[in-house]
Amino acid sequence: MTDRKRNIAFIATIGLTVLILAFTIYTLLSPRESGEDAPIATTGTSTATASASTSEPSADTAAVDELAEGSCTDPATVDRTDTQALIKGFTEIAYCWDSTVDPNTTVPILRAQPLMTEEYYQSLDPNVRNSMNADFLAVSESKAYTLPEVTFAPEEAEQMPEGFIAKEVIVDWTWLGRDGYEYKGGRALVTVAAVEEEPGLWAISTMQVNSITSETSLLYSNPTNQ
Repeated sequence: MTDRKRNIAFIATIGLTVLILAFTIYTLLSPRESGEDAPIATTGTSTATASASTSEPSADTAAVDELAEGSCTDPATVDRTDTQALIKGFTEIAYCWDSTVDPNTTVPILRAQPLMTEEYYQSLDPNVRNSMNADFLAVSESKAYTLPEVTFAPEEAEQMPEGFIAKEVIVDWTWLGRDGYEYKGGRALVTVAAVEEEPGLWAISTMQVNSITSETSLLYSNPTNQ
């Protein structure tokens, strides 16, 4: 064999060897690259699962979380320059009870803080025993709340000190269940007083319950009365 043929054969051998080596390397690397793609698909699946687990609360849960289904008077809407409007609005808030969130009848009064003097607000204890506990238990299955109606009792001629006013108020209420059932309610006669904190601007200084009657508590001891 001539030198020229030997060189050609040598070059051909080297070329074939390079091709075989390149194919081998490609074969070895291909599975590894495919394996690196796998976590991407897994991550997408995890994200979808996480999104599904963070769904919004149900409509029923949201309804229970809303105080008295939004029926309570908003303190921000009460006119503190009008004494009758102030006393009426305050009393509506004080008697808007929600059996799902209120531990007693004092907590609703505290919700009227923007309408009250600081001294009166600080005098109220949110941890007192619930005097209407039997009523709350009677309506608890329906997750009920009260619908108060406030009217003023006939006034007696009485001289009031300047910057002070007191009104006798009648409160009638029923309980409305979140299941649509309406329970018998009650009536209270209360005296609500207000003072003029600033010229033309009044605040509730006290509320005294003179009498209270309720038919709801009878339902707790004898459900057939419904």
